[in-house]
Amino acid sequence: MEFLIDFSMNNVVFEKAKDIRIDVFCNEQNYSQEEEIDAYDEKSYHVIGFFEQKPVCCARIVNKPDGTYLGRIAVLKEYRGKGLGSKLVDYLVKYVTNNLKITEIFLESQDKAVKLYEKFGFKIISEPFMDGPIVHYKMVRN
Repeated sequence: MEFLIDFSMNNVVFEKAKDIRIDVFCNEQNYSQEEEIDAYDEKSYHVIGFFEQKPVCCARIVNKPDGTYLGRIAVLKEYRGKGLGSKLVDYLVKYVTNNLKITEIFLESQDKAVKLYEKFGFKIISEPFMDGPIVHYKMVRN
């Protein structure tokens, strides 16, 4: 699996990531496009992952006032169950740790993805909360 990463919104990586995010979060999970594409996109690193030369997964890395977050982690429906989400999270953790030299990483996980993140050392640090119609947990890895 190959990954591309670029900063901000004026690039092909963001455009491909946006397409995946709209498919997964808007079309599948019923978030609005206004919620999905937000002010953090301008100041984020965007990542896309390729499987058989097709962009099939994405994420972003964003520095917020309280820390560095992984977010908008998504795999297209037809490519789930192939270990691509694990490869993406592995890439993200290594990139943040090795390239950005950051050791404490946060994310807000949908309840169904908690076990995936736990495999990479993330731990739940919040009570469950709702983001739209989906239960989430704040998690940290340090």
